[in-house]
Amino acid sequence: MPFDLVGKSSFIAKLAGISAVSNTVMQRSAMKAGEFIRGEAIEAINSGGRTGSVYKRGSVTHTASGKGEFPATDTGTLVQNILVQPEGRVGATVGSRANAPHGYLLETRESNARPWLAPTVDKNKDKVFDMFGVSIKGMFK
Repeated sequence: MPFDLVGKSSFIAKLAGISAVSNTVMQRSAMKAGEFIRGEAIEAINSGGRTGSVYKRGSVTHTASGKGEFPATDTGTLVQNILVQPEGRVGATVGSRANAPHGYLLETRESNARPWLAPTVDKNKDKVFDMFGVSIKGMFK
């Protein structure tokens, strides 16, 4: 016995539309998540006490970051160069154009490791997943 699904044509149209819209929605979500991570990283770099060595550059006294702490802002080069760029069709990359960030990631004889991106992502991954969840739910309204 044949049956007719009420709202079938509307449902099929929505399914067809999801594919067309999903890349755009997901790319927006990825960029939004990237900007969120960027902002959180900048906030962590610019705030909080530091426990590293104290030194003077000219008339300015600076306290460096200690082992495992976010890098301490000195000239602002790192923070000014953190950016978010689209990656592929539905992704985003957060990174820095500054030369210094790579040196912060590894411990050397002269310097302790002071990672800034991985701890920021780890701390905020649930919020990032929530951003994508909200976007996905929005596609089915």
